[in-house]
Order: sequence, then structure tokens, then C-alpha cells
Amino acid sequence: MLVSLFVHSFAPYACGSGIPEIKTILSGFIIRGYLGKWTLLTKSVGMMLAVSAGLSLGKEGPFVHVAACCGNIFSYLFPKYGSNEAKKREILSAAAAAGVSVAFGAPIGGVLFSLEEVSYYFPLKTLWRSFFCALAAAFVLRSINPFGNDHLVMFYVEYNEPWYLQELIPFIFLGALGVLCVTLLTAILSYPNKYTRMNTSELIRQLFSRCGAEDKTMLW
Repeated sequence: MLVSLFVHSFAPYACGSGIPEIKTILSGFIIRGYLGKWTLLTKSVGMMLAVSAGLSLGKEGPFVHVAACCGNIFSYLFPKYGSNEAKKREILSAAAAAGVSVAFGAPIGGVLFSLEEVSYYFPLKTLWRSFFCALAAAFVLRSINPFGNDHLVMFYVEYNEPWYLQELIPFIFLGALGVLCVTLLTAILSYPNKYTRMNTSELIRQLFSRCGAEDKTMLW
């Protein structure tokens, strides 16, 4: 209740996970105040209060939002990035990678998340910067050692027994079964629609072709 009141009073943008809005910003839209200092402060305090209350909340989205807020605020220290929205989005992509790296202790996973899920424009130079940023975030997390056990995450699994070759057989069967189920579901959803049955190149050709009274294509 206190978190809801705090968010409603000071920074309404601090509600939710923040990932959909960050994807929108990285696609080229500008949302004023979404990555500002009040949002950062409210989000940080709200996370601490929610975790202290014992609520089971996902940490990936809030960490990505907080990291993006930090990247946006610090970008104004460098006029090259603070005054250029395109350059600023490169920093936000690296910040998103750092947020996932801190959430799961996985720098490479953070970079892949930023590359595949969040960013729309991800040049090679941003890839290396994002990896360095995610690696630095994981190193700081390891140095702080918040759980007191030298692990980057709270929950982990220790395998004391090796894998056996015969255990791969049911996994192969499950993988093949999953492929068949997904293929069947895709066919059930796509086949009734005549447009989804068409080849992609043929569909695009018909979409951009000139329409007329004598046009015999399926789109007319």
C-alpha cells in the first residue's frame, strides 16, 4: 500500500516492469520523464519496500528500468550523448544489458536480451559496449557479494552426480514431441487463412502489385 501511494504521488511512470516502455523508447519514441531522476528514486525505493514486505515480484523488469534510468541521467554528463537521441539509445541498450546481468548474474545473457528483445538498432560497436557494461555490472555484483555465499544469484543448483548417456533418450523424445506439437498448432492456426498459406515472397508481390478489374490474384 505504501509503495502504491509513493508511486502514485511522485512518479506514476515507476509502476510496472518498464521493459515494454523501454522497448518503445529504443524504437524511436520519446516518453518525457519516464527515465528521469524521480522515476529512478521512486522505482528504487519501491523495490526495496516491496522486497522487504516479502512480495514475490520479478526483478528483471525493475532492474532493467533502473539501469536505463541511470544510463539516461548519466548521458547528460556527455553532450555528445545527452543531446543526441540516437546516441542516447546506444547507452540505453547497454544499460538494459547491465540490468539483466545484475538480475541473473549473466553478462552474456544480458547482451543477448538487449540484442534480441529490447533494441531495434544494435550496431557492432554497441554490442561490445553492452558486453563491457554487463560484465562490469556482474563484477560489481560479485564484489558486493549481497548473499554472502560468493554467488551472483540467490538460487542455484549444484550437480553432485554426472549425467548418464541413457538419460538423453527421453530428452530427445521430448524435443521431437515439442517440434511436432508446435508444427501441428501452427498448421491449425495458419491453414484456414488463405493469406498465411501463401509463400511470403508471393504475398509481398501481390501486395505491391497494381490492382485492377482484371486482376485475378487472391488479394483482390
